[in-house]
Amino acid sequence: MVNPSDPTDTTSTGLLHSLNEEYERFRVKLHMTAPQFRPWTTTANVDSQTQKRMLDSAKQDDDAVGLGTTNSLHADEIMDLARRSRTRELPGNYPFSVKERLILESVRQWSALAQECFSEVKDIVVKHIIRIVEEHFKGYSNGGLKEAVSNITSEQIIMCAQATTKKIEGLYLSECSPFTQNEDYFLTYKTKMLTRYKAIHQELEGKSNLVTALRAYSPNNQSSTGNTSQWSYLTQAITQLSYFGITVKAEDFITLLPKHDMNPALDIMAEVRAYFQ
Repeated sequence: MVNPSDPTDTTSTGLLHSLNEEYERFRVKLHMTAPQFRPWTTTANVDSQTQKRMLDSAKQDDDAVGLGTTNSLHADEIMDLARRSRTRELPGNYPFSVKERLILESVRQWSALAQECFSEVKDIVVKHIIRIVEEHFKGYSNGGLKEAVSNITSEQIIMCAQATTKKIEGLYLSECSPFTQNEDYFLTYKTKMLTRYKAIHQELEGKSNLVTALRAYSPNNQSSTGNTSQWSYLTQAITQLSYFGITVKAEDFITLLPKHDMNPALDIMAEVRAYFQ
């Protein structure tokens, strides 16, 4: 029987099962540090219900978004930060330090979370080892063998714990210098997030009907989006692009809507969020 009052009771639950549960808790806490960008301005009239719907729209298939409060910045706040960080960049360009700063807002929380996870894992393993020693050497208490084995295992645990702590710290420090080799995944996710952020921003800028229609569009049911003849042109455009080997969805056309002065901020937000992913 599993003892719910003692999650480290590996005799009942199994060592790997106990460790996996702790790793899952760590994963959830780590996801709660995900950037929580708001792709609308602080002056936008967004009630709590609309805000929840917008955040749900932004996360869609990503459970990490919407859990925590890290980087809960709005588009105009990101834009202001980017403008204040400019030095000698060409027009339309902003320092990488802006994205780095936003990324590190999340990363700086990882060290404490990793150490907390390791502490819990260490307690589970130590109690497991103590139980093994007790079970196998309980008949050798008088001769000193049990005590000798306990001392040896304690020393080994201390050595391993110190080495692991250094390794965790080293991994954390490497994360403090943003870099990735997952270029394809990074760029794909950035494009996906940028499309979502732009859709939300355009919707709040008064183009909600168009955005909603593009999202709901189906070539097999054009009547669901209103004017049938209007959407036939969209079907033709998608078909013609396919002849060039370009596969697009109706929703992708949201990115072609007129640009606005918040575009650089949305791009920064999408890139930072893609890096975290």
